Amino acid sequence: MKTKILNPQIIIKAASIISGKPINVIRGKSRASSVVAVRDLCIKLCKDNLFVADRDIAVPFGKDRSSVCIALKRVEKNLDQREQYRLLLDQVKGELNL
Repeated sequence: MKTKILNPQIIIKAASIISGKPINVIRGKSRASSVVAVRDLCIKLCKDNLFVADRDIAVPFGKDRSSVCIALKRVEKNLDQREQYRLLLDQVKGELNL
Protein backbone atom coordinates (compact mmCIF):
# COMPACT_ATOMS: atom_id res chain seq x y z
CA MET A 1 0.00 0.00 0.00
CA LYS A 2 1.28 3.43 -0.95
CA THR A 3 1.78 5.89 1.93
CA LYS A 4 0.07 9.25 1.52
CA ILE A 5 1.55 12.45 2.86
CA LEU A 6 -1.17 14.16 4.83
CA ASN A 7 -1.91 17.85 4.27
CA PRO A 8 -4.94 20.12 4.76
CA GLN A 9 -6.10 19.67 1.17
CA ILE A 10 -6.22 15.87 1.54
CA ILE A 11 -8.15 16.20 4.81
CA ILE A 12 -10.63 18.59 3.21
CA LYS A 13 -11.03 16.28 0.20
CA ALA A 14 -11.76 13.28 2.45
CA ALA A 15 -14.31 15.31 4.42
CA SER A 16 -15.90 16.40 1.15
CA ILE A 17 -16.23 12.78 -0.01
CA ILE A 18 -17.82 11.67 3.26
CA SER A 19 -20.08 14.67 3.83
CA GLY A 20 -21.06 15.39 0.24
CA LYS A 21 -20.15 19.07 0.70
CA PRO A 22 -18.06 20.55 -2.13
CA ILE A 23 -14.46 21.44 -1.27
CA ASN A 24 -14.96 25.11 -2.14
CA VAL A 25 -17.93 25.28 0.25
CA ILE A 26 -15.95 23.70 3.10
CA ARG A 27 -13.12 26.19 2.50
CA GLY A 28 -15.52 29.09 1.96
CA LYS A 29 -17.25 31.54 4.24
CA SER A 30 -20.52 29.64 4.64
CA ARG A 31 -21.98 29.76 8.14
CA ALA A 32 -24.53 26.99 7.59
CA SER A 33 -24.26 24.65 10.56
CA SER A 34 -23.75 21.54 8.44
CA VAL A 35 -20.83 23.17 6.63
CA VAL A 36 -19.35 24.59 9.85
CA ALA A 37 -19.48 21.12 11.43
CA VAL A 38 -17.48 19.59 8.56
CA ARG A 39 -15.03 22.52 8.50
CA ASP A 40 -14.48 22.25 12.27
CA LEU A 41 -13.75 18.53 11.96
CA CYS A 42 -11.21 19.26 9.24
CA ILE A 43 -9.54 21.81 11.48
CA LYS A 44 -9.42 19.28 14.34
CA LEU A 45 -7.90 16.63 12.09
CA CYS A 46 -5.27 19.12 10.90
CA LYS A 47 -4.41 20.04 14.49
CA ASP A 48 -4.23 16.42 15.66
CA ASN A 49 -2.30 14.98 12.71
CA LEU A 50 -0.22 17.70 11.06
CA PHE A 51 1.47 19.12 14.17
CA VAL A 52 1.53 22.67 12.85
CA ALA A 53 0.65 26.01 14.41
CA ASP A 54 -2.92 27.30 14.41
CA ARG A 55 -1.85 30.09 12.08
CA ASP A 56 -0.73 27.52 9.49
CA ILE A 57 -3.97 25.57 9.85
CA ALA A 58 -6.00 28.74 9.28
CA VAL A 59 -4.55 29.54 5.85
CA PRO A 60 -6.22 26.78 3.75
CA PHE A 61 -9.58 27.65 5.29
CA GLY A 62 -9.27 31.39 4.73
CA LYS A 63 -9.50 31.99 8.49
CA ASP A 64 -7.28 33.51 11.15
CA ARG A 65 -5.67 31.93 14.19
CA SER A 66 -8.44 32.93 16.58
CA SER A 67 -11.06 31.30 14.33
CA VAL A 68 -9.11 28.05 14.53
CA CYS A 69 -9.01 28.26 18.34
CA ILE A 70 -12.77 28.84 18.48
CA ALA A 71 -13.40 25.96 16.05
CA LEU A 72 -11.29 23.59 18.16
CA LYS A 73 -13.27 24.46 21.30
CA ARG A 74 -16.56 24.07 19.43
CA VAL A 75 -15.59 20.68 17.97
CA GLU A 76 -14.61 19.28 21.40
CA LYS A 77 -17.96 20.36 22.80
CA ASN A 78 -19.84 18.80 19.87
CA LEU A 79 -17.88 15.55 20.10
CA ASP A 80 -18.91 15.23 23.75
CA GLN A 81 -22.57 15.93 23.06
CA ARG A 82 -23.40 14.49 19.62
CA GLU A 83 -23.08 10.88 18.54
CA GLN A 84 -23.54 11.76 14.83
CA TYR A 85 -20.62 14.17 15.06
CA ARG A 86 -18.36 11.43 16.43
CA LEU A 87 -19.51 9.09 13.65
CA LEU A 88 -18.70 11.70 11.01
CA LEU A 89 -15.22 12.15 12.50
CA ASP A 90 -14.68 8.38 12.49
CA GLN A 91 -15.78 8.12 8.85
CA VAL A 92 -13.42 10.87 7.74
CA LYS A 93 -10.59 9.23 9.70
CA GLY A 94 -11.44 5.98 7.95
CA GLU A 95 -11.27 7.66 4.56
CA LEU A 96 -7.82 8.98 5.52
CA ASN A 97 -6.70 5.62 6.97
CA LEU A 98 -5.92 7.19 10.35
